Amino acid sequence: MKIGYSILAILLFTNVYTYSQKKYTDVVPPSPNAAAIAKFGDIPVSMFSGTPSIDIPFFEVGIKNVKVPIGISYHAGGIKVGEDASNIGIGWALNAGGSITRTVRGLPDEDPDFGYLKHNVDLSTLPNTIEAQRLLYNKIQIEELDADPDSYSFNFLGRSGKFIVKKINSSSFECYPIDGSNLKIQWMLLAPTNNRFQWIITDEEGTRYFFGESLDGGSANRACETSESKSITYSTSRGGRSEPKGTGAQRLFPTAWQLKQIILTNGEQISFTYLDYTTNTCGFSNEFNVYCYGNAEECGNYSVNRTTINQTLVNGKKIYSIVFNNGRVDFTYSGIPREDLININSNTPSNDGYLDRVTLSTLGGETIKSFELSHSYFNLSSYHNQFVVDCDKPKKGKLRLDKVQEFGKNNVSVNPYVFTYEGADLPYSLSYAQDHWGFYNGQNTNTTLIPEYLIALPQNNLEILAGAKRFSDFNFAKKGIITNIKYPTGGQSFFNYESHKAWASDFGFEINTAADCIDNITLSRSDVPSTGPMTATKPLVVNGTQCYNNQQGDWYEFNTYTPTPCKWNQRGEGGCNTNFILSFGSTNYSLNGLTDNKKFLANGTYSLKIQVRDPDYSPADISLEVCKIAQSSSFTGNPNPSEYNSGNFGTLCSGGGQPYNKIIGGLRIESIVNKDNTNVTSVTKYVYLNVGTNQSSGNLVQKPIYAHVSENLIGLDNGENNLCLEFNRSSFSQMPLFADNGNHVEYTYVEEIKTANEVATTGIRTAYIYNTEQVSELSFPFARPDTYPMRRGKLLEQKDFSYINSNYKLVKSNSIIYTKGDTRHKPGNPGLKIGCVANSNIGLNTGCSVFVFGQSKDEVDWTYVTEKKEKIYDPTDETKFVVTRDRYTYNNAEYRQLSVLKRIDGKSKLMDAVTDTYDREIITSYKYTFDYPSSEINTEMKDRNILALVEEKVELNDGINTKMLTLSNTTFNKWHKEKNYAGLNGFFAPNYVKTWLEETSYENLSKNLELTEYDQFGNLNEYKENNNAMVSMDYYLDAGKKNLLRTQTIGSGTSTPQATTYDYFPLIGVSSVIQPSGLKTSYEYDNLGRLQYIKDNEGRLVKSYKYNYATPTSSAGTPPLNFTGQLDVKNREINLSFSYATPEVVKYEIRRGQGSEPLKLWVTVPGNSTTKIDPSYTPQQNVYKYEIRAILSNGTATEWKPLNIMLPANCTNNFQLIKNGLISAGQVKVDKACYEIIFEEGFITEDNADYTAEIETP
Repeated sequence: MKIGYSILAILLFTNVYTYSQKKYTDVVPPSPNAAAIAKFGDIPVSMFSGTPSIDIPFFEVGIKNVKVPIGISYHAGGIKVGEDASNIGIGWALNAGGSITRTVRGLPDEDPDFGYLKHNVDLSTLPNTIEAQRLLYNKIQIEELDADPDSYSFNFLGRSGKFIVKKINSSSFECYPIDGSNLKIQWMLLAPTNNRFQWIITDEEGTRYFFGESLDGGSANRACETSESKSITYSTSRGGRSEPKGTGAQRLFPTAWQLKQIILTNGEQISFTYLDYTTNTCGFSNEFNVYCYGNAEECGNYSVNRTTINQTLVNGKKIYSIVFNNGRVDFTYSGIPREDLININSNTPSNDGYLDRVTLSTLGGETIKSFELSHSYFNLSSYHNQFVVDCDKPKKGKLRLDKVQEFGKNNVSVNPYVFTYEGADLPYSLSYAQDHWGFYNGQNTNTTLIPEYLIALPQNNLEILAGAKRFSDFNFAKKGIITNIKYPTGGQSFFNYESHKAWASDFGFEINTAADCIDNITLSRSDVPSTGPMTATKPLVVNGTQCYNNQQGDWYEFNTYTPTPCKWNQRGEGGCNTNFILSFGSTNYSLNGLTDNKKFLANGTYSLKIQVRDPDYSPADISLEVCKIAQSSSFTGNPNPSEYNSGNFGTLCSGGGQPYNKIIGGLRIESIVNKDNTNVTSVTKYVYLNVGTNQSSGNLVQKPIYAHVSENLIGLDNGENNLCLEFNRSSFSQMPLFADNGNHVEYTYVEEIKTANEVATTGIRTAYIYNTEQVSELSFPFARPDTYPMRRGKLLEQKDFSYINSNYKLVKSNSIIYTKGDTRHKPGNPGLKIGCVANSNIGLNTGCSVFVFGQSKDEVDWTYVTEKKEKIYDPTDETKFVVTRDRYTYNNAEYRQLSVLKRIDGKSKLMDAVTDTYDREIITSYKYTFDYPSSEINTEMKDRNILALVEEKVELNDGINTKMLTLSNTTFNKWHKEKNYAGLNGFFAPNYVKTWLEETSYENLSKNLELTEYDQFGNLNEYKENNNAMVSMDYYLDAGKKNLLRTQTIGSGTSTPQATTYDYFPLIGVSSVIQPSGLKTSYEYDNLGRLQYIKDNEGRLVKSYKYNYATPTSSAGTPPLNFTGQLDVKNREINLSFSYATPEVVKYEIRRGQGSEPLKLWVTVPGNSTTKIDPSYTPQQNVYKYEIRAILSNGTATEWKPLNIMLPANCTNNFQLIKNGLISAGQVKVDKACYEIIFEEGFITEDNADYTAEIETP
């Protein structure tokens, strides 16, 4: 049985999974094909985020249509300072199974006393009295009320997303995916006080996924991760460090539930087991600074600094094994703890080891394939943090994955994947040298993470509050990022990055702007007379809205270039005398030899000058480059206005800030260069600019907000009141930042250009246009903003261009229209934030006198496609095109399956406008199990969440005259009702499939396909099609072959049945097929499980396959080898000629079998030699057993590899040189016996082939 499935893409796009007769009866295994060579250079990129998707697949296991992909993936968006490495390596993640994770906001939702799901407080209604507000505020502050629901995510078998645990009342709740998919999510609170929870996710075809605990539960089956954390808060003043002011309560709560079990509808299971490990983390929770301003005597103008350190002990789970019906996958970890982890608790030290190997094997223990991972560590650079007493420094830098190598049977391998990264050093995870988004920025002199801030005080006074330099710097942000992958094939991918850039206005704190070099003067030999003084002048008009000292203008960076020995204002032999000048009015400012080349220029007109006064001016380039920037530093020498050291605070100027290309933290891909093993190159470049401008198409999702203002009203003895202002700053954004899969910038227009090499400027060009949603900028107390996650990053249009006659021509476009759908899951969970913005000590009004509120809510955000439009353009006229439009209708907001697909087109006619009138309309409608509520079987299928099965499909031609084209109807039955399938009786599968075509009569609609019997595992046993002969199937129950087709018999029960029999190599593929005629086709595989030979009934070679992987290296580093060989039987001699090897090989050595002394055969490379076969050395089973190895230039030797000289039993009277089964030399007629020299599999040759020399002798 194969039951169809539906994933989110099916809800959104056109691929509705419908059943044809072929789908139900297609149980015959496909004929084996050549194994796919490991791909290289095929790196997809998320254009919306600018992040390449780097995946290394290992293998895929599973049962029937439920497959578990296993491999590793890398996030190439940059390494954050506080990011801990996984047990794969920094930036890498293991894909093997799945998990449900959550972020606790306040208290865990299930806290029995005060958790969000347990209290009865209505958070959607705000209290209207100060007393009620104060009571609510205090309860939240002391954690006697959880006012914000936790955030939940799932990730399993390639599906991921977020979901809501929607509170119904204090004793019930429901779970809904935010994306509106039809996953059914259940949370079973088995024993919350003991952290016993079970999650069940049921997909759209009824398969159940158990997280945390398996179906039968029990302590041995738990897979729940818990975190135990405590916070330590310090108060700092005058640069000193005091003792802790308070230690938060130590709390233990679940944070993740691993996938424990998958149960298919036929009751078969995939089981996951885990190992326990502990790891300690130590990091900043927050730094907080309160600066008070007001009358010095009454307010005190005090400044309070508080730093909170979080120490967390994670009791984690790591995957140990996956067991399915025909095999298992085992995960092996290093036996020693990692050296990049810290210990904060001597009783429970970090003991997580890195992943060492992943092995696929049969249930009987035979290894089929494995992948070995090799690791090292980055260097740990110096750090600057005064709180290291609370967080031990690890012994080494972050864990690094260096290579991954595939091994097959008998430990045969191919070359590994080898990874190269940018630099060898990474900062300590508690370094203060971080930009606003947590990436390394090299500012190692920072002593805090609270950024520098410029504040506006009463009476238009300005004051700078000192702080950290948090701007982004690409040269440091790229540290540790992957830059090169070398593949087993010998090909390589090189990754080139650049900083994220967003077109945005000033932020209210310092931030870099992308280099925008707008004015440039360059003098060259051809521009000026050969001798004599000269002056070059160019105007510079400043009209900006960056703001300093309440004046508008722009920051500029000046760079001067002079050739050696030409110097500023100095006369040298053969040199020149050059001045670089910036003029404003009658005032000149020298730009010679700047120690700080960044200047703020107020709006106005300036002049740039280069003066070359020396008559002996030498012929070389002299230039002055001016770049518009926005960066805070210690700026000096400002011509106008006066010097002002601060960040980029555009809010102080009237009129607001002007947008610029701002540099944002993290990395985006600039280009990917691919080279195969012959060094042939292809390049893919990415451009993130809006059409026809230099403006970045990047949209900054949110701006960090680090501060808010509150008031203290102090009563004085004279009866007057004094107002004191408090500026509350923090090290992390006070408004929660939303990041789309870790990316803070979203690009709405990106061009991908594929060229043949690195210097080519033209090639295949594709433009991608996306939508985004601006996140609201909220005020204190900064509730979570609405982020609309499912409406972001939708592809609106794709345009394909070809380079024709020296111009890019639009050849094709695809556009998509989306609609936000309504669902039954509204409204979502309300969340509440309360803040105090005014305190008072006057009379009875002591304490907070003004509260402010921020409300949030989590909602299902179902967005679906309503139209897709494709245009194919006339290559000679872009105004004319052929158009096809697909329109989608969803009639059921509860189950959200496609109801109607209407395809309309003009029958390939060229058009010059898109209209609603077309020559052809094909309307396809679908009905599902939930569309037939009166059916008992359908009702039960719906209860089991089997929602994606199409029961009726109708196709109409609705052009000029409506005409039915096809109609199909599927009837489902409940099979094996008496059998218990993991708590559910029976399973559902088709019984009849009726089909009506245009040429037949609807009244004569017949049972075209009758499926009459299934076995207990859901395998189809019998079916009859169009009243033809019965077809029967039976299946293996053997370990390793379970549920694989054994025999298919056509005409079973008749006098002339036709049976086809299949056999298999477990976990590899079909080993043989015996046709009804009795003829047998055999399939042979190499040690890596790749199809090698196909042979006929007589054992004759029909087809062979060669896999052009790069030469693998042995443990001693065996280089490539190419050779020819001859055997002279009469004189009992071996003649070998080695024609090629790398310089590392000095010579080769041959010996008689394992443990024997080497023969006297030393071959200098290149060269040749001859040796005698010892007459006393007789063959065993017609085989003379020898071994060969290489001697390297460093004095070491490779491992011995087999070299056999054998007498085949059925050799023919000719000479053949056979290479991987293919004859590559002519035939020579000779007499008598023949011998073979065989360099067995595993010895290293130039192209990893196995050479065989069959030599006829007289």
